[in-house]
Amino acid sequence: MRALVIAETQAKAHDAIGLIDVDYETLPAVIDEEAAIRDGARKLHDNVPNNITTVYRITAVTTARPCARADQVIALRIANNRLIPTCMETRSILAEPNADGNPDDLPAEQVPHMHRR
Repeated sequence: MRALVIAETQAKAHDAIGLIDVDYETLPAVIDEEAAIRDGARKLHDNVPNNITTVYRITAVTTARPCARADQVIALRIANNRLIPTCMETRSILAEPNADGNPDDLPAEQVPHMHRR
């Protein structure tokens, strides 16, 4: 669901925003990463198979040979809390006309230079 408000004044835009009614559907949470990527797990987005967005592979370094020669190898699984100490970004953009009459886009995000590219 998306909503767009275009208004002649900021006051009219705020009035229009007040008329938008969003009805959210509560969905079950998936809080375990390993459970989330198993076959049959509830998909968060239809276009993301198995809830995996990106796979990073490092091919320049291999640990097989050093581990085979090591006197002792310790395997440890560490579970960290899912914490990202940043603000949640809204999916909104403020566009204002500049002196040339072209819009200046002001996205609400932490990577504006990437957005500009």
